[in-house]
Amino acid sequence: MLVCGKTISSLNVEVVIPALNEPYLPKLLKELRHYKVSLRGEFGLSTAVYKGIQDSHAQVIVVMDGDGSHCPHALPAMIKLLDDKTWLVVGSRYCKNGYSKDSIVRKIISRFYCFIARIFLRTGIKDCMSGFWVGYRWAFKFQPSQTYKFGLQLIKKHKNHIKEYPIIFSKRKKGESHVKPLQSLKDFFAIFRR
Repeated sequence: MLVCGKTISSLNVEVVIPALNEPYLPKLLKELRHYKVSLRGEFGLSTAVYKGIQDSHAQVIVVMDGDGSHCPHALPAMIKLLDDKTWLVVGSRYCKNGYSKDSIVRKIISRFYCFIARIFLRTGIKDCMSGFWVGYRWAFKFQPSQTYKFGLQLIKKHKNHIKEYPIIFSKRKKGESHVKPLQSLKDFFAIFRR
């Protein structure tokens, strides 16, 4: 497949997954067999992602969860969107043709946080919280921490150079969510104050 005149392999893509013990990982790794994959187990999502990116020499970085909620089949199309004006692509449940298979309660919570983020960040990006990202390595600049949502920092920094790509966000195949709603609100305000 050609991406901006280059094949995906020639672009040197690496997938960073911030998890080591997700029960779904073995199946996911089979689906990602054509990509270089870095599994990171550092404490804190953004710290794990940051370390994975720092250790990578790839031109293009993919960040995705290891629980099966992000579909690897979307990667070629997401990578193809990268160009001189689009530095990052976020897999979006809430843009046109995107969809979430989560429960009603989780959808309401997610949409609430995305709505708050859109107001504070003054952005048209509809899904700030999916955690499914593709972008040039140099564009992944954010302050790592134990709890902050790195995607919010990326949107704040590069919102004019980000596109959304519609994804089907599946229910977590195995394992449990580590999201804590009250902590997420604290993370929001800490990021917005910067």
